[in-house]
Amino acid sequence: MVTYTKCQRTFTPTEIEAIKKIVADYYAEGRCRISREVCHTLDWYAENGKPKEWICRELLITLEKNGVVALPPPMAKSFNRFKKKRMFSFTEPEKVFTGTPKDHTHPQIKRTSTGEENDLWDHLVKTYHYLGYNGHIGRFLKYVAWIDGVPVACLGWMGAALKVRSRDRYCGITDNNRYEAIKYIANNFRFVILPWAKIKYLASHLLSKNVQQVRRDWKDVYNIDITLLETFIEKGRFSGTCYRAANWKCIGETKGYAKTKQSYKRHSVIKAVYVYDLQRGKEKAHELL
Repeated sequence: MVTYTKCQRTFTPTEIEAIKKIVADYYAEGRCRISREVCHTLDWYAENGKPKEWICRELLITLEKNGVVALPPPMAKSFNRFKKKRMFSFTEPEKVFTGTPKDHTHPQIKRTSTGEENDLWDHLVKTYHYLGYNGHIGRFLKYVAWIDGVPVACLGWMGAALKVRSRDRYCGITDNNRYEAIKYIANNFRFVILPWAKIKYLASHLLSKNVQQVRRDWKDVYNIDITLLETFIEKGRFSGTCYRAANWKCIGETKGYAKTKQSYKRHSVIKAVYVYDLQRGKEKAHELL
């Protein structure tokens, strides 16, 4: 009998038959209802108790491609909200902030929690970060740093990259423990100081303040106690000074490949790999296992 594996969970022939019955029973109610019912029936939940609906939909699509099930057509053409017109406006402040962090009211770093706050973060990063922003799925946290009611920086965190040779070597991650290990790692995938914030040492100051905040919030939101932070800094464009000043450690560099849906694609952009060990006093992050 054929079995299917998704994110280290192998589905038995009996479970596949259960999925086929759910698809037939809830066909008229659409893919979202089907995925929720599959997660409920097969007890497929994340650490925070939420059903793994996105991963479940990927499994359902795989089953459909292999002729196991016939899914109803998608109800929406795209889940990418950036393709929708949104009523949002932002005016750059006239004031330019200078000096050092000590010259200002202590910057407040606030996690986005409302639609308006998310729209602000999305707009600022899309506009002022050199990579822009087109949305993502999976675990993530977004933060905006404020001084006197004005946003001065944005930080974004998401789940760890699947494979990074230097990080895997540093952490003792292998193919056998990969999925269990990387869930304890968060990736700083966006960090931008906004143009009107000309404050010396602001970047390293915010990084130092944010790391423990991320750990607490990740535990609260996802019920996972992360123990390592990672980020990738494009060589030739940035030097990583603010990360080193905030006690991050450079452990190597990437090979110039990016993960696609099907495989890895070479883009030749080499990035330095930096990590921050949240378990002080331990030499290796793999002790999180």
